[in-house]
Amino acid sequence: MITTATAHAARFEVAAWLAHALQRLSAWVSPAARTGTLDSVRVERIEAPLGRRVTCLSGALWLTFDGEPSDIVLEAGQSIVCEHDTPLLISGFGRASWQADQARGN
Repeated sequence: MITTATAHAARFEVAAWLAHALQRLSAWVSPAARTGTLDSVRVERIEAPLGRRVTCLSGALWLTFDGEPSDIVLEAGQSIVCEHDTPLLISGFGRASWQADQARGN
């Protein structure tokens, strides 16, 4: 038989897991500005990048739009405004930092 304390603990664990999952999901789809540090192993994904400015703050970045035949390389100080709404993958050439501004109109 499940005790009241066990049931409450199980609900708390489910609620904590759900909050964590929603937080991670919102990071993939959120139009808010984002920054990060990458290397050649770690990849960031922006689901709907149309209108967002992606800036390389340091190092060099490799940008790939899903389904597009060519990639983009940005060096420190360079940026692009995304013209595609397909998912964008961002990786670093070695250590690099980046920023993606909020989409226009948001």
